[in-house]
Amino acid sequence: IEAFVKSFADDTKIGKEIEEQEHIAMLQNCIIKIFEWAEENNMQFNPEKFQLLRYGKNENLKLENYHTKDGTIIQRKSMAKDLGIIMQDDANFNLHYELTNNKARKIMGQVMRSFKSRDPKTMLTLWKALIVPIIDYCSVLTSPYKQGDIEKLESLQRAFTNKIELENRLNYWNRLKYLKLYSLERRRERYTIIYTWKILENKVKNVENEPITPKTNSESRNGRTCKIPQLTSHQGTALTLQENTFKIRGPKLFNAMPKEIRNITGVNTDTFKKHLDKWLTKVPDEPGFPGYRSQRRAPSNSILDQRQYRNDTAWRGPSLDQGRELNTMRLFQ
Repeated sequence: IEAFVKSFADDTKIGKEIEEQEHIAMLQNCIIKIFEWAEENNMQFNPEKFQLLRYGKNENLKLENYHTKDGTIIQRKSMAKDLGIIMQDDANFNLHYELTNNKARKIMGQVMRSFKSRDPKTMLTLWKALIVPIIDYCSVLTSPYKQGDIEKLESLQRAFTNKIELENRLNYWNRLKYLKLYSLERRRERYTIIYTWKILENKVKNVENEPITPKTNSESRNGRTCKIPQLTSHQGTALTLQENTFKIRGPKLFNAMPKEIRNITGVNTDTFKKHLDKWLTKVPDEPGFPGYRSQRRAPSNSILDQRQYRNDTAWRGPSLDQGRELNTMRLFQ
């Protein structure tokens, strides 16, 4: 009654916002009720696998211990794996990025050792089938916002595509265009837009605490837009974390699209994707790396920053299509 309970297969989570001492007793009472429910249904929890994550800065409320029904203390952890995602008690995903990076590099190494061919078709098939799903998994939740984390993940695709045999030696930006690939950052933002659209179209479940809702409909002068929730934090890390959650990031990216795409409704997802992809081909995709610098000088490669440069035919990208990539990098420093 006093807490939320979520279950998936044999994994169960129970949680509650703790603001005062009374809430601690409420959550402990709920834990006991969960044990009683399991016994009534001829099931048994494994207390040795219990993990406790505590969020927030109020350390006074973190001193109390929680117990199983037999009195065993539930050990506090700084991180826990939840359906393949490493959750940390500081609300960051640094460890998850590191795990993803290591796992993807391991698979990349296996691919390079197992397959001799380096032609584009074979390499792209292997990349999309074996490695991209690892990087993309649950990216709506875990999408990085720090430039260092973005570049670290992006370097995976940069390194893999560098092994593809092409007629000319292209730098990463031009390889993306030649191979018709999105940067990994653009892929994550693209899927965030798609998922936001699915929520508005009632195709997937909405965010529970603060649902994503329309601010205006397609009949308004500016077309359909999403409400951007008001930030509750005012400064520091908490504000940055909140700004980069899906419930803020999703509506911002959705609202950044042109009116004719935001107004698409009543169609299947593939139809929406086609219209979205057609627009994205006009938005520069220039993932940041040391030495790579565009004449546009956009603050970042995010759609939010690059959209203003769409259809800019006067601009010319990195002109050095041949030669080693290192030389190209030096040219643009």
